[in-house]
Parts: sequence; structure tokens; C-alpha cells
Amino acid sequence: MVEVKGWRNGLLMTLPDTLELDELLAAIRERLEHGRNLELWKGSVATIDFGARIVLPDALDSIIRVLKDGYGILPTAVVSEIPETRAAADRLTLTIYDVLPMVVMPPVGQTPEPEKAPQIGQGNALYIPHTVRSGQRILHNGAVIVNGDVNPGSEVIAAGDIVVLGTLRGVAHAGANGDETSRIFARSLRPPQLRIASLYARAPEPDGKTTASKGAECASVQSGAIDINPW
Repeated sequence: MVEVKGWRNGLLMTLPDTLELDELLAAIRERLEHGRNLELWKGSVATIDFGARIVLPDALDSIIRVLKDGYGILPTAVVSEIPETRAAADRLTLTIYDVLPMVVMPPVGQTPEPEKAPQIGQGNALYIPHTVRSGQRILHNGAVIVNGDVNPGSEVIAAGDIVVLGTLRGVAHAGANGDETSRIFARSLRPPQLRIASLYARAPEPDGKTTASKGAECASVQSGAIDINPW
């Protein structure tokens, strides 16, 4: 049985260990669609507790695709002690917990201490010190800074801004939690698709000329649409 509940970092999704991948994906869809207005899921971030399940990269990609594309849920963390599952999550730069952080309640009559467990909220920028290669998907609940290019066939999804210090040729989605004030910066914007919050845009078609780069550019929401201007 797939369980979904709220916790301090958005949604907590607990997945059963026993189902095959196809059955698991069907169970996730059934749980998210049961008695719910599907619009309520959009813009949520989620931590996935895999328990003792071994999750390889292709399986994790499939689970994330169902959550993100089908329901607008952005997975940002996993809970697992299984090396293979942790390696698959690390490949996508997800936050990894050995066990789910618990809040320890104080004795009756004492005031609870503020939580000191790591947070992944807005303002915690993720720095990628290299090019994002084809096939990679970067997910982060904050801003993402890439010191290199974002190659075709890759995807960068951030709750905040996306800054690419090279050429952006992959898919970029800033403001994935619904923040239309987020922006996408790059030395050169050449993606197949840009997305800010729920808005979509494509980079201008090349004119076939071998002219020099126009310089750094910024995509932002202006008057309800994504606009691209010099940075």
C-alpha cells in the first residue's frame, strides 16, 4: 500500500517493498487519484521512503516521471539504507536520509526544542561544479547553479532560479513549486523548452547564421508569459 502524508518538507510518500515496478507505478497512481482533486498535488515537493526496496536508476527515473509529469509533484529526497537505491538518488542529486528524521517529543510540561534536522527549503542553492550531461536530471528545492553547460537530453528542475554559466541546451524548469518570480540565466539560451512555474516557452529558433553569441540572457515571467532578455 502506498502511503502519502504531510511532513515538514512537504509530502512523505512511503512505498511498499513487495510490488514489481509496473504494479508500484499503478499503486502510486491509484493512491494519488483516489478521492482527491488532482490540482491539489501540483507544486508539492516530496520525500520518498523506499524502505528495504532496491531501486535502480531506471526505476527511480520512472517513479519520478510519474510523480512529476502526471501530478506536478517534485521529489527532492529519499529515505533508504540500500546502497543501490542511495546511488540512484545521488545520481539525481536528491537529498538522502538513512532513516526518516524523527521529532523527539520532550517530557510533559517542557517546551519542544526547535527542529535542527537538515532542511532543503528555499534559499539553499545547489552548486553543480561541472557540465550536466545528456540523460542526467537535476532536481533541487532551491536555486541551482551550473558551472558549465547543460547538454541536450538533460533536465534541470529547481524550486528557485537556475543559473547556467555556460550554454543551456537541455530542458530547464525554474520555480517548480509555482513561483513565477523565479528566473533562468545562461551565457547562451538554446533549450528545447523553458518552463517557469506552470508557464512554457521555447528559445528562439536559430537563424542559420554563424554569428557570435548575443551574450548572456535571462528568461523571466513578464505580463503572464516567459520573456527572454539580455542579462
